[in-house]
Amino acid sequence: MAIPLRILEKGDNRSASEWEYYRLHSYYTQRVLERVEPLQELAPAAAAAHEWINGQGYHRQLTGEQIPLHGRVLAVADTYAQLTQQQGDQVEPADALRKMRPLVGTQFDGSCYEALAASLTSAYHVKRIVPRRRQLGDPSLRSGQALTEREAELLRLLAQGQSNPQIAKTLVISRKTVEHHLEHIYNKIGVTCRTSAVVYAVQHGIA
Repeated sequence: MAIPLRILEKGDNRSASEWEYYRLHSYYTQRVLERVEPLQELAPAAAAAHEWINGQGYHRQLTGEQIPLHGRVLAVADTYAQLTQQQGDQVEPADALRKMRPLVGTQFDGSCYEALAASLTSAYHVKRIVPRRRQLGDPSLRSGQALTEREAELLRLLAQGQSNPQIAKTLVISRKTVEHHLEHIYNKIGVTCRTSAVVYAVQHGIA
């Protein structure tokens, strides 16, 4: 909000002075969050998302453990999210991790990167070994209704972070159909929101 739109829209074509101005967004993030009492504790981490372990990041050029742990975590998570979800394109987790690996020790904290890799590897392993019947249904489902294969697939995409339009594009169905399926899924698994549905998917090996 603090950076002029003309600078934001330039992307990689920004001049050196425009890049300096653009990088102030981390500074403004900290200033804004510090003024909101319930969010004050988040300010240092949110402002450190673009700091690099070797000190070449911004806006304070912190190094190593000078960067708050949550900031180091956020830096890894933010880059991974960009690689896997940019413009709606879905990249395999392994591909994203391979692209990030050379930056460990310079941009990323090694332990934070390894934690992300371990988490993704574990989730992938669980998805591969869970029996198909477990993916499609569970005794906890309301009225004993098992998820259909299409509903299980939709729930898996939801848990991967895809938006309703992205799910519709992936499954070649309309957004209305996605919403209709989600309503049935939520009713079957006994949840009322996307977050709870994602938790259910992870717990039952669908994610």
